[in-house]
Amino acid sequence: MNSVFDAHCCSGPPSSSCGARPSGTLDKAWRGGVRVGIVFLLAITALLSLPGVAGASSGNTWYVATSGSDLNNGTSPATAFLDIATAVAAASSGDTVIVENGTYTTENVGNSSLSLTIESANGPTNCTLSGDGESNVFYLSGTGITINGFSITDSYSEFSGAIETYQATATFENCIFYNNVGNIGAGAFTGYSSVLTFINCVFANNVATGNGAVGGALYIDGTSTAYVYNSSFTGNSAPQGGAIYVADGGQLTLYDSILWGDSITGTAENGGAELDWSGGASITQAYNDIQDSGYAGSNGDISANPDFTNTESGTPTVMPNLSIPSTSAAATVGLTADQAAGDTTDILGVTWYNPPSMGAYQAPRIVTHFMVCPPRCVTAGKPFYFKVTALDAQNDIVTTYAGTVYFTTTDTGLGVQLPAPSTLTDGTGTFCATLSTAGCQTITATQETLVLAGPGRGHKITGTSWPITVLAGCVTHFSVAAPSTVTAASPFKVTVTALDAWGNKVKWFCGTVELESNDPNAEKLGYVRFTSRDCGEATACVCLDTATSYGWKITAYGSSKIIFGTSGLVQVTVGPVTKYRVTASSPQVSGVAFTVTVTAQDKGGNRVPGYLGTALLTSTDPGAPALGSITFTAADAGTGTASVTLVTPTDSVGKAHTKPSIVDVGWTITATDSVTSSITGTSSVIVVNPVTP
Repeated sequence: MNSVFDAHCCSGPPSSSCGARPSGTLDKAWRGGVRVGIVFLLAITALLSLPGVAGASSGNTWYVATSGSDLNNGTSPATAFLDIATAVAAASSGDTVIVENGTYTTENVGNSSLSLTIESANGPTNCTLSGDGESNVFYLSGTGITINGFSITDSYSEFSGAIETYQATATFENCIFYNNVGNIGAGAFTGYSSVLTFINCVFANNVATGNGAVGGALYIDGTSTAYVYNSSFTGNSAPQGGAIYVADGGQLTLYDSILWGDSITGTAENGGAELDWSGGASITQAYNDIQDSGYAGSNGDISANPDFTNTESGTPTVMPNLSIPSTSAAATVGLTADQAAGDTTDILGVTWYNPPSMGAYQAPRIVTHFMVCPPRCVTAGKPFYFKVTALDAQNDIVTTYAGTVYFTTTDTGLGVQLPAPSTLTDGTGTFCATLSTAGCQTITATQETLVLAGPGRGHKITGTSWPITVLAGCVTHFSVAAPSTVTAASPFKVTVTALDAWGNKVKWFCGTVELESNDPNAEKLGYVRFTSRDCGEATACVCLDTATSYGWKITAYGSSKIIFGTSGLVQVTVGPVTKYRVTASSPQVSGVAFTVTVTAQDKGGNRVPGYLGTALLTSTDPGAPALGSITFTAADAGTGTASVTLVTPTDSVGKAHTKPSIVDVGWTITATDSVTSSITGTSSVIVVNPVTP
């Protein structure tokens, strides 16, 4: 397509060298272009006579400030110029012009013979260049020009809005073009063999209004080339090419940019509302988010709403903010390392991630997981610190993460202490925890809310630590394990384990532990000796003697008896009969019958109620008749009695026992099982007195 500009202009800018002045719709635009050139040339002529201006050397830095004066020498912030045009006129090729914070009105800047860098001191949000609704801000006809860090707004020209060029080679970095109005290319017009590069630039709410106008934000004529990297377009409007239009013969390279929400008032020629071109245009593009159809799915392109932060429709009253959230479809999906432009930071100076986001702003990193870093080894019951870091898919720290992190652990012990739900600072946080169960444990950090977009969407952000070896602490008590039921006087195994305060086995414990019980017939049970080979657990064989249905307890004591542990109740059942207990009163009278009691007992001395044997009775009295026997019945419940008589008085033989060790002289009665002779028992000595006359 041939634009209005192509139709009315020859190979140079509107001037007398082109012949007659164009007529029609571009008449006023032609006059505006001449006015710009004249204003600037007159400015140079006047400035050459100012002190400190003439003879400036290459590589100098010049300063411009709203508090400055064009009568200053411009060599420092304190002696800054007032106008950018004044600084440009003072400069030589290779110089830099630094513009301090503020708003600068109606600046027409350009120099066909200089290679300059013009940059704001603190970025586009702090320095605004305004055409005040009357003129362009930049008219460029030089080479090697760099414009960096400005907001350019309220420009008006019937030919172009913010920028006009003629055989210019210039780079615009980190600039915001908004609310500019022009006939062709409201944001910028690249004409007459110009080469413009836009890096990290924003074009918002610029309007091309002329009859047949094209390129709401950017127009590239048939003899020019434009390179656009990491730039954002929205709210721009024109009859054709709401964001960008490339004329027949023009060339466009477009990478990592967002063209969304722009509009046309006419009909697209070969493209759509965002990007349009004439048949002979050359367009190279990839890794862009373009609202027009036909792009998504190839060359890394997508077509999804980028969710710009602030896009005020119509004429914006505030500077547009086209940053995107971490959940944006355009976040971190650009060309890897942004190799196309070679820049390393976005419009606000934030380092591009790898891969970068599309558009002028790097979206905050999308957290995909947490890294949880505790010590490799801790002691049970002792607090320790661990670190949590929010990471993206490339394991880079996401310093903007502001979610709430919750903590869990595989340790289910009673002594576990975990941090309360917490936020991270600059993507990291250090927390304190206590684990109590020996062995390998882990700690997990989790964001409870679901990730709504981006990598990992629909899932919780989580991260689990490497295994933490929890070592037992010092011995604080013992556990004593014994059977719940044993047989009286029969050996059984008792296991003693050295434990810390949280119930962990202390494998390194060595020492001697004494075993006791509350069985009145078996109070001292012996010792358990721990060696390094026991690994905190040792056994011993013990016996309890007294039968009980309630049970006895076994207690293990350390050397100081400060450290101890007690078993559960151990019930003791009666064992088999192994002996008799024979009892009779003493003294007795010769020839007078008395009662002998025989009790069937187990090894522990417990009566055996179910014994049904026969006990044969004998005595040591040589003159006594046969004593008979006792046959046990179930009703006897293990205890039987018999009436017996001893005859021989003990004093008749007492003189024969003259040894001092003999205290009592008398007879004994023995009971012996009729079948098993090992089951026997003998009474104590029975003194037999003679019959009193």
